Amino acid sequence: MTIIIGYRDNNNALIFGDSMVTTGDVETGRVVKTIKLDNFSVGSAGHAVAYKLINAIVKDKPDMSFKDFYAELQEGCVAVNIKMKEVYKVALSFTILVVSKESMLEIDYTNGNMNVKEIKSTVHAIGSGKKIGIAVAEALLINTDLNSVWSIGEALKTAIVKASEYGEGCGGNVNLVVVKGKTENGTVYNLQDSLSQ
Repeated sequence: MTIIIGYRDNNNALIFGDSMVTTGDVETGRVVKTIKLDNFSVGSAGHAVAYKLINAIVKDKPDMSFKDFYAELQEGCVAVNIKMKEVYKVALSFTILVVSKESMLEIDYTNGNMNVKEIKSTVHAIGSGKKIGIAVAEALLINTDLNSVWSIGEALKTAIVKASEYGEGCGGNVNLVVVKGKTENGTVYNLQDSLSQ
C-alpha cells in the first residue's frame, strides 16, 4: 500500500510519502516516492517504473518548470508503456501528486491516457491507502496549529504512520518535502527531510 499525502493552503504547501515498494504483499525494496524541485514537488504511486521515469526526467534539473516536466512525462510515458507491453505484457499505470505554492494537481496515467485534475481541497492523497490516509490526516488536522508548517508536517507524518498500520506494504521512512511553509520565524521554502517511522 502506498500513501502520498499533499497539503496546500495560503501559507503552506507540503507533500509526504512512504518509501516501501511491494509486489503483491511482498516488500521488494525502498524508494523515495517524493521529489523536491525548486517550483513544485512530486509524489508518485503505482508501478515502480514510474519512480524511475520521474527521477530520470528531473535529474539535475531542480529549476524545471511544470510545463517542461509535463511535456517530458508525456513523452517518457509513451516510450516506457511500449517497452512494458513488449517485455512484461502489462501497461504502465501510475498516479502523481504535484504540489506547488499555487496549486495541487493529480495526474493519472492509465492505458496510455494521461488525465490532470486540479485539487481544490486542502488535503489530498494518492495510492492504494489514499482513503484511510485522507481520513486520518483530516482528523488529525482538526486539532493542529495550521499556522505552523511543522505542526502540519507532524500531523501528516502521523497520518501516514497510522494509516499504514491498517494496510500491508506501506512503510519505511516517511519522506517530507516542504514547498512553502509558515513558521514562527517567517516563511521557509524547499526543505526535504526523511523521518523514520
